Amino acid sequence: MDHRQQLLLTSVLAAAAAAAGACGGNDAAFVATSGGGATTSAAGGGGAGGGGAPTGGSGGEGGSSDECAQDQECDKGEVCEQHRCIPATCANDAKDGDETDLDCGGPACLPCGNGKGCLAATDCDSLFCDPKGICSACAGHGDCVAAEGTYCLGGACVPRKQDGAACAQHEECTSGFCPAGDKVCCESNCDGVCEACRAKVTGAQDGECKPVKAGTDPDAECPKQDGSTCGANGSGCNGDALASGCKLYPEGTVCAPAACQNGASSAALKCDGKGACLDVPPTSCAPYACDEQGKLCLASCSKDGHCAAGHYCTSGKCVPKKAGGDGCAAGGQCQSGFCPGGDGVCCDAACDGKCMACLASKTGGKNGICGYVAAGTDPDKECGSLQACDGKGTCKLL
Repeated sequence: MDHRQQLLLTSVLAAAAAAAGACGGNDAAFVATSGGGATTSAAGGGGAGGGGAPTGGSGGEGGSSDECAQDQECDKGEVCEQHRCIPATCANDAKDGDETDLDCGGPACLPCGNGKGCLAATDCDSLFCDPKGICSACAGHGDCVAAEGTYCLGGACVPRKQDGAACAQHEECTSGFCPAGDKVCCESNCDGVCEACRAKVTGAQDGECKPVKAGTDPDAECPKQDGSTCGANGSGCNGDALASGCKLYPEGTVCAPAACQNGASSAALKCDGKGACLDVPPTSCAPYACDEQGKLCLASCSKDGHCAAGHYCTSGKCVPKKAGGDGCAAGGQCQSGFCPGGDGVCCDAACDGKCMACLASKTGGKNGICGYVAAGTDPDKECGSLQACDGKGTCKLL
């Protein structure tokens, strides 16, 4: 880690500690290791510009650490400021070199406090250099864009948190995810049903998006649904690592009772155990109809209404209705619905006019076709003793 990075790290940690102190907590407790092997913690309340006390000492083999307690510990031409060795020109009460304001800013000196001049975010304790080139307190996360990897807390841009740390907003997390139901930085948005990022409800680590423990429902995601839906059965989450979700009604659960409608019967439908009610194609009841309860197909009949369309009841069985010209006893036995009483065959019409018939032997035509009775005959005795049909549908004197 070079000198400028060391200074920036110190600034970030100090700002974080100051923000945490302002909030009355340890939210900004961060530990970093310098290139020289020393470790510094900002937790403990050292304010911005005050610096946290170093806990390390000598640097790596053959080198010296930039951390210090007094000037004598620094190299020639350096002084000890805020426990860091910096060039002496950064403490000479003059704005010189690359400084952006008096003895602060630039690549070598400590960052400047609010109200001092700056060219970049790294020139400021707050890590926010406003558009006018003045170090200022950040007012929102957008002010920290230039300080990559930070968010605004208590007026300073502080390092984003790692997975598992408590959070209130996505911007606080390095991952960019702070699920509302978990309030910890998470590896993903973790918004699937029965997923969570809290160790307490998953049994994993805080920050890891995992299925909620089987049989629990900490976020009330699985209220019991009606069995007809084949959905959640009210016994919590399934704990399935591959397909987290609510426990469902098991395979074989009846989701729709047996039914018979419009001449077709359907067996009871059952759940597939995956949230769907399996569809079973209905079976036609023909030649019979559905029972009066609408549950089953009839297997016998006592009236025509017990038969499917195109059938009639005879001797307890439903049989197909007859075609024109076939013998019949009632209109319900005929496809046409007509069975003239004097003819006894299915006819294409009611054929109930005077001197009309549906029998070939009466009309000279075809059985089942209504026509005029042949002239000079009166097979059904419609015209009296001195008259007969005239072949045109009326009676005339012989």
